[in-house]
Amino acid sequence: MEIKFEQSLNVYSKIPGNPIVYWVSDSFLKLLAPNISLKDISNPCLGMRTGDNDRFLRLWYEIDINKSSILNLTEHSLKKWIPFNKGGGFRRWYGYNEYLVNWENNGKEIKDNTKIKYGENIGWKISNEKFYFKAGITWGSVTTGTTSFRFYPHGYIFSNCGQAVILDDEKKIPSMLAFLNTNIVKILLKIIAPTLGCESGYVAKLPYSFETEKNTIAQISINNIKISKNDWDSFETSWDFKKHPLV
Repeated sequence: MEIKFEQSLNVYSKIPGNPIVYWVSDSFLKLLAPNISLKDISNPCLGMRTGDNDRFLRLWYEIDINKSSILNLTEHSLKKWIPFNKGGGFRRWYGYNEYLVNWENNGKEIKDNTKIKYGENIGWKISNEKFYFKAGITWGSVTTGTTSFRFYPHGYIFSNCGQAVILDDEKKIPSMLAFLNTNIVKILLKIIAPTLGCESGYVAKLPYSFETEKNTIAQISINNIKISKNDWDSFETSWDFKKHPLV
């Protein structure tokens, strides 16, 4: 006996990017046709591509700490080396703060090098500069597993590998982060972004419910950020390391 399953193509037209995801349940299909998506309430965006990482990037322990802003993130305009989101492996809530970028004199050296290589239109390499140094959410845009989202404070520049979600109301960052780290989003991204790349354009298409902005959810997210930061700072890979918790 032959068993046949049929589905109208009109169903898939409601999904961002129109993927043929025949395996998705009706309940998930309804989630993918919302009135509100992340791009409507936030700014998911690509960051800076230096054009020469070997020249412009350093691990934080490779440079003179007094020339960096890691001791005081508000001094990003006064220092040469600035924290740089460069993606990283699977880690939720906080961490993978390892790299610094040469942004001396408002990135003059990087911008001059970009102009020499690519011409005067540097915006497509030094992307979304107006959002640099704002607090936000980052993640590794290339992954073979589950995407994980992390909070980062003011004073950072984000990249093409560690892209960002910026919110006008920063008080809503914990709620947004809680939503992005749910299992539902993990499944939704497999539908919207079926390749190894999870670019900001895919994240922008995610449906969003304001139910996640309840105070209890935000507080749990804030606590998770603190726990993850304490864990990250317990090892010498963190520039905020003081001593191992077992000492």
